[in-house]
Amino acid sequence: MRPLFSIVIPTRDRPNLLKDAIQSALNQEFDDYEIIVSDNSTNSETQKLVSEFESKKIKYFRTPRLLDMPKSWEFALYIMISQWGCRIVQLRIAFRCIMAICP
Repeated sequence: MRPLFSIVIPTRDRPNLLKDAIQSALNQEFDDYEIIVSDNSTNSETQKLVSEFESKKIKYFRTPRLLDMPKSWEFALYIMISQWGCRIVQLRIAFRCIMAICP
C-alpha cells in the first residue's frame, strides 16, 4: 500500500548525522509514512547504519554512481511513491509538527 507521506533523506558520507535524522523520523506519532534514504556515498557505512534500524518504514537506495548534490536530490525524490514528500536537508531536523499537519 502506498504511504501518504515520504521523508526523503539524500545523504553522502555522513552516517553520524544520518542516525539522528532516521531516529527523529521513526519517532513520529503519525504512522502513514515511509523513510527513503538515498545513499550517494563513497563507502558502505551508510548502508550498514540503515540496516541496523530493522524498520520496514525505511527504504534504502544507492545512487548508480556519485552524483552532484542537485542530481542526488532528484534521484531521491524520483523514487518516493507517496502522495506527499519532505526532503531533509539539515539532517538534525525533527518532523513531528510537519507530520501532524498533513491531511
